Amino acid sequence: MVTTEKNGLTLIELVVCTLIIGVLSATALPLSKNFVRSEKEKLLRERLATVRKAIDRFYQKSSAETEGLQDHEYY
Repeated sequence: MVTTEKNGLTLIELVVCTLIIGVLSATALPLSKNFVRSEKEKLLRERLATVRKAIDRFYQKSSAETEGLQDHEYY
């Protein structure tokens, strides 16, 4: 009785592995784009809060220096 042991992968196994990797990468790409967008939005919100604080400080300083004006005149 002759036994032959074959090592390695068949063509079908390679195709299945390639398909699995392709599907995983196709689902990971949109997730990474959404992550980048959310990080940019988070940074934008932080900068907007900084600008709002600066405007409020300017309003307080202007209103302390000159009183009797209407609100829109302090800005």
